[in-house]
This record gives sequence, C-alpha cells and structure tokens, in this order.
Amino acid sequence: MKEWLEWSAGQFNQIDPNKTDVQPLVNNDFPTYNFDIIDGVTYEIDITEPAKYDKNQNVINPNANRIKNLRFQGKPVTPNMEFIVATNNYRATTNRIINPGGKNTILAAPDENRQVIIDYIRENGTINPLADGNWTFAPVKGKQPVTVSFESSPEAQKYLPPDGSIRYVANLPSGFAQYEFALPLWKEEKPNPPKQPEKPTPPRGHVKKVYWDGVELKKGQIGRLTVQKPINLWKRTKDGRLVFVRILQPGEVYRVYGYDARFGGQYAVGGGYYVTDIDTHIRYETPSKEKLKLVNGE
Repeated sequence: MKEWLEWSAGQFNQIDPNKTDVQPLVNNDFPTYNFDIIDGVTYEIDITEPAKYDKNQNVINPNANRIKNLRFQGKPVTPNMEFIVATNNYRATTNRIINPGGKNTILAAPDENRQVIIDYIRENGTINPLADGNWTFAPVKGKQPVTVSFESSPEAQKYLPPDGSIRYVANLPSGFAQYEFALPLWKEEKPNPPKQPEKPTPPRGHVKKVYWDGVELKKGQIGRLTVQKPINLWKRTKDGRLVFVRILQPGEVYRVYGYDARFGGQYAVGGGYYVTDIDTHIRYETPSKEKLKLVNGE
C-alpha cells in the first residue's frame, strides 16, 4: 500500500522549504493519469522529500519517505497488513510495484468502470460528489510559508475554496491559468479534547456543574461532535483564513461552542479551531434545552 502511494507521489516536484520564491508543484515528467488516490486510508504527502520512484516505477531514492501518517480506520498501516483494492485493469496490469505479472490479482471482473458508475447512480438515485479529504500535503517544517504553483483551466476560478487558500494568478499563453497556494506550516499546538471523568463530581458551594452523559458541560457550549471518519482540523487566522492543523481520527470527541456558515459550514470547537460540517464524517449532538439553561445560568 505504502509503496504504491510512494510511486504515485512522484507526481509532485521536491519542494525546498527554505526558498521564498514560488516553486512549481507538479512534476510534468510524471503522467497525471498515473497519479492514484487510494480511498479508505488517510495519509499525508511530504513533498520536501525526494520522490522514491520515477515515472516508470524504478527506485531512484531508496531512503525517500514521502508518505507520512498512513492510517486505516484511524490506526497506523504496518508492513504485515494486507488489503484488497478495487482498481481498473490498466492499473492492475501495469503496476509492477504491487502486482508484478498479475500475481496479486484475486478477481478480474468483466464490468467496465463507466458501467459500474451508471449502475450505482441508477440504484441510489443521487450521489455525493464531495471529496472526503483523505489525504493532504504534510505540514512543512520551516519558519515561513512555502508557496507552490500549478496550472489548471481558467474556468477553475469558479470553484476556488472560499477561504482564499488557493489563489488565481493569471491566464497563460498556453490557454491554461496559473494558481498558487501556501503549503501548511508545521505547528505544535493542538486542541485539548474534553476530559472524560470517571464519575461526576458533586457541586461545591454555589458553583453548579451540569453533566451530559457523564461529561461536564461548559458555559457557552452548544453541543458536541464525534469524529466518525478522518477529517481535517482547521485554525482560524486573524484575517479569517483557515489553516490546516492536523487530521482528526475516528473516536475523538470535542465540545462545540458555535457554528459558522462560511467555508461550507464550520463547527467551532474552542481556541479558534474549527471542524467542517460533513455529516458523513462527524456526528453532531446537542444536550437538552434544560441542561443548556442550567449551564448558562438562565
């Protein structure tokens, strides 16, 4: 699994974290149709490291380690794990890293990709095209932001994220347009998840504590969210931008203190941190109105 992703990560150039100039992100020598994203696992790509493989799947940097924090269901992927991966026959027959000579193929179905998608849409009626963000670029360990550029259609301006993290630069003579964005910077700060007391402590004096499922409600809290699938944690900057912090893992629970409808909907979890409102990845719950009145002294 990891070696497959290491080869795929050859799509990107090696970035120098100490440079202040804009650096090209995409390795044009690597065919874009060979860039694979494997859903079902979460991972980060560290493009400050060199690529391990060239476009032809030959090892060029044996000690390279671009794929970081590779996890399955929130747990680290280890070399002894085995996975069944659904892919097309082109990838299955041309990827010498994971399927040399086709010896690892366990099922060769006659269905074409497009027919599988057609059947799925017919069966379900509607689909959710939202990307689940199962991978991201690893934060850069540097003192200043590192900006990279890439080319895409000028029409892509219509679909830029509202937080301004990707910026349109200019149209190019080639007919494409240039875009830029800053790679996330490494930060040590992390939010403190709510403590889970074994037993609620009785109130002392005039201080009244309110508990919800054995956990103390805090003043200003409106609910809680439980991570069900890996999802990004964001930090709101003073100018209103969202900066990537880390990937939250299933089972983590956070108090919610507010909701911001911008950027697709964001739950405020305290300390300037936010989690995107994606109902397939988190579960949001609210306490009773009576508990909210008690904790806010109404």
